[in-house]
Amino acid sequence: MARQPPAQPSGIALLGASFAAMIYYYVNMMYEMRTGQTVFTTRQIEFAWSTHALLACAVIFLAAHFIDSKKLPTLKKILAELGTVSFGMYLIHPVFLMGMRGFLPSGDPLIFHSWQALSFLVAFFGSWFIVRTVFEFLPFSWVIFGKGNKLLKPNGQ
Repeated sequence: MARQPPAQPSGIALLGASFAAMIYYYVNMMYEMRTGQTVFTTRQIEFAWSTHALLACAVIFLAAHFIDSKKLPTLKKILAELGTVSFGMYLIHPVFLMGMRGFLPSGDPLIFHSWQALSFLVAFFGSWFIVRTVFEFLPFSWVIFGKGNKLLKPNGQ
């Protein structure tokens, strides 16, 4: 099968700039609405969100092809592992977030945002650990978290 020619740098730059512009536009739109500065129509909001989502998909698709074209076996293994456990992580992470919500500090913004970062790390790695442990030690784990564990079987079995 013939290999496709690489994407043009100008097209990649245009895609990246468009994505950044839509992020700015959407975030600014939400900020202005919440601070009472401007009122936007539902169509404007939907346009901004949909365009942002479409461009995000294109950027992620391009990034995946870039990573695939490079010889980065460690990164590929990490991404394959995340893909393997992602459904289970999606199902289990709310338990961690609910548990940590009761300890959420208030007041100082630096403490609040630090707590948000800590919550992300605990939910991410805690969910990963539980799903990976269930896949390794529980027969029929696919009933709970899907058939993702098949990626890690030796010799492609």
